[in-house]
Amino acid sequence: MILKITYILFLFLFACFSVSAQSLLDENPDVKQIFHKTLKNEDLEYRLPNGYNETFKDINARMGVIFLSASMCQLQTNDDSILLYITIQHIDTTKAMYNKLKSWGLEFDVNESYLNLNTDTIKHPIIHFSAGYSRRKFNAHDSGMFELEYPLQYAYRGIYTKCKGIFIHKNDMCDIKLYYFYTDKSAVNLKKNIRRSYNILRFKN
Repeated sequence: MILKITYILFLFLFACFSVSAQSLLDENPDVKQIFHKTLKNEDLEYRLPNGYNETFKDINARMGVIFLSASMCQLQTNDDSILLYITIQHIDTTKAMYNKLKSWGLEFDVNESYLNLNTDTIKHPIIHFSAGYSRRKFNAHDSGMFELEYPLQYAYRGIYTKCKGIFIHKNDMCDIKLYYFYTDKSAVNLKKNIRRSYNILRFKN
């Protein structure tokens, strides 16, 4: 019964977010404009890291369950070995769906549940950075790392079977996720590329 309720909740949230995201993209096909407008709205500093090329082609709000944000950007390393996918999702605590969930007796705390649909916590436990580090590095309340793996038939772009993610969370404001897609062959370059792009986003206030 609990699993069934959880699954229904998952489908409900996915539908709400993905439809909202797709409608926004349909209204304004310039995804780059949406992304940079979001940076301004969320009061974020954005630095394009060395060794990466910014690309907005082939971005689709329905790519999969981990892409629930209406604002997205892709960065490709110069040698195409690693793809960095960025999602920025505004937190709206007044949305009717949260009230609807509560009316069903289901609690969804936006400051506690922001990773539940995105990570494989059984195989790869989430690593939370300290509050002091999160504040110092990102001016955020919480941040950390997680991992995802895909069978070859579900590999992102048919190539990337592994993903290491960084999450950045600002209470009642915004969720950011950086997805580093890589292959077994490019794993050797992963740490270097994460260090290179670590300061890509930071809350100004």
